[in-house]
Amino acid sequence: RREAAVSVDFGGSSTVVAIWNEEDQCGEVLSLPALSWPEGRNAGFIPTVLFFEKTPNERIYAGYEVIKAGLESKNHVGAVCYPFDSVLDRFASSPRGDGVRWSSTDQNIPRDEAVRIFATRVLESLNSVAHVQSLTLTAPVNSFEDHRLALS
Repeated sequence: RREAAVSVDFGGSSTVVAIWNEEDQCGEVLSLPALSWPEGRNAGFIPTVLFFEKTPNERIYAGYEVIKAGLESKNHVGAVCYPFDSVLDRFASSPRGDGVRWSSTDQNIPRDEAVRIFATRVLESLNSVAHVQSLTLTAPVNSFEDHRLALS
C-alpha cells in the first residue's frame, strides 16, 4: 500500500481518484480494483454508476463492475443509478425487468443513500491500495449541497 495524499472527484459520469507523487511532484490517477476501467482511454476512471440487483441476495454493483457485467444496457431485474448526476430524471429513472421505476425520490433507495453507498465502495477500495495521509473530496458544484451530508 502506498502512503499518500489523496483526492477523490465524484463526477456525474466518472469518478477519479488521484494521489500525490512526492518523487515526481505531481498528481497521478490511481486505479482501484474492480471499480476502475482497467485499460484504454478511460483507464483508472471509475464510472459513477450503481446497479441494484432485484434478486433474493440484492447485490449492489458499482463502477466498472456495472459496465463489465453489461448491467447498464440490458434489461436486468434491478435498477441503474447515477448517484452524482445533477439531472434528477436520469437518476435511476428507467424501469427494469420487474417494471419497478426507481428514482431519486424512491423510498427504497434515496439519493443520499446511493451517494453514501457509492462513496463507501470507492473509499473502501482506496483503502486496500493506499494508506491515506490526507483526503480531499469533491462533487459537482450544482449538487454539492445535496451530497454534503452523505459524504461527511
